[in-house]
Amino acid sequence: MLNVAQTILWMARKEEEKQNSSAVKFAAEFPNIVERIKKSNPTKRKSLTSFIKDMFNFRGGFTDDEIDDVISQLQKQKVIEMDDIGRIIYL
Repeated sequence: MLNVAQTILWMARKEEEKQNSSAVKFAAEFPNIVERIKKSNPTKRKSLTSFIKDMFNFRGGFTDDEIDDVISQLQKQKVIEMDDIGRIIYL
């Protein structure tokens, strides 16, 4: 019984570490993401998503949720806006 509880706690800690590391990875990479997106200038959400995936593919990549977070953060930071049909407008 004790081993099961220890295993559950260990798994929970590992999951928390993954979540924290992705937040740290995101925060550390955000200025780089902004710079490269402005240079590349993808015009649609789909191409922006693909660009972000490709940019970090060799480093373990971002999940789809993390990519959505990046796009949301880009909108909050007033780097981009998106129109109704998914076109990107750079500010």
